[in-house]
Amino acid sequence: MERYSRQILAIGVDIQEKIQRSRVAVIGIGALGSRVSEILTRMGVKRLRFVDPDIVEISNLHRVSLFDESDIGMPKVIAATKHLEKINSEVTFEPIVDTVDNISWRELLKGIDVIIDGLDNDLSRSFLNYASVHLGIPYIYGAVTGEYGNAMLILPGKTPCLACFMKVSSTNNACEVIGVSPPIVETIAALEVQLFLNLLRGIEESELLYVDLSNMSLDKIKIKRNDKCSVCSLGKEPSINGNPCGVERVKQYDGELTFSNEYINVYNSEKGVYLVYKDKIFLKKRVS
Repeated sequence: MERYSRQILAIGVDIQEKIQRSRVAVIGIGALGSRVSEILTRMGVKRLRFVDPDIVEISNLHRVSLFDESDIGMPKVIAATKHLEKINSEVTFEPIVDTVDNISWRELLKGIDVIIDGLDNDLSRSFLNYASVHLGIPYIYGAVTGEYGNAMLILPGKTPCLACFMKVSSTNNACEVIGVSPPIVETIAALEVQLFLNLLRGIEESELLYVDLSNMSLDKIKIKRNDKCSVCSLGKEPSINGNPCGVERVKQYDGELTFSNEYINVYNSEKGVYLVYKDKIFLKKRVS
């Protein structure tokens, strides 16, 4: 326990032991998910499962402290594991190159105690929320845009789920690029981990935490369960209309080969960027 001695002084031995028994899935290993993963690694969770189909790009480096230039072109889950294994060899890491959708969610979350959201799009998030409700796994939602962000603990059967108050955009321009500042990433990552700690303590507050760093504000917003919610009340799988932003599983690819390494071939086409692994193909939709 010497590694965690200063931490134990703050949170107590009982919570530390719960941390070291926890099996956590971090879905999305970009700016938010990678920071959450690093904090959890240092805190000593038993098992960390990473899920993300994307690769490290140079545009990630200004806000992702875990990656460096040598990681460019490497799958994010592999790059994250490489760095985090050096931080804490006591943690078991499970990197999975995949996206959360109607095909994969059940298998990806098997044997998991808590889900933590590191996603950057509502398409995958809607399936993650459905999986949480269907499997009864606590889900810590987090999102960042610009200089503001949200975080919330979702407890299936007890609190509102994400679909109670959030809808996936159905507009064809939903993939526009909106910037994000590094400080809000750090802030929301910290709040997500704190919600995880509070969950281990038995604190089940379910307010939506809204942070706006441009005016240094943090607000708690009460959300009520929606009795007509398609997911937690009616049990329906997400219905995706239009062209929401996200990475989509596909069976074929086209375009020009623009990058290749031992893990992946990347093809650029009019539809977007195809990420072609040995046994999986994903389309990263073009942004406007």
